[in-house]
Amino acid sequence: MLRSDRLQPVFSVFPGRWPGAGLVLLRGMIGIAAVVQAVLYLAEASSPPLAVWLAGVGIIACGASLVVGFLTLGCGAALSLMFVALALGPLPSDNAGLFLDRIAALFAGITSLAIILLGPGAFSLDARLFGRREIVIPHSKAPKS
Repeated sequence: MLRSDRLQPVFSVFPGRWPGAGLVLLRGMIGIAAVVQAVLYLAEASSPPLAVWLAGVGIIACGASLVVGFLTLGCGAALSLMFVALALGPLPSDNAGLFLDRIAALFAGITSLAIILLGPGAFSLDARLFGRREIVIPHSKAPKS
């Protein structure tokens, strides 16, 4: 039997108004940057291997999903790992990209991590699908004694 205190959602709050707008800006910036980065790498590579092609398509999908706020936890984690790998790994010198500077890639990874910790916000598909719910309990018509 499960205890009720263990059944908690992944994101307990979906901030709205100005904090929600700030999260939209963060998600949009990181998501668009990831999409542009992946497109630039795939466009510059002449006949990329299948693994690189699949990783590029996965990053594009995660970036687009993060922009609309769908599966924010998983996509934010994937993008954070990708940006940190760009920051700490060997960067190819002949490829174009937004994050040729290691510091910029590290900042993008930290921002992705912040999105994971803060949640998607009220203006996201996650909030629409998994967000606040109102439970209405009808009054019982118990007999009076």
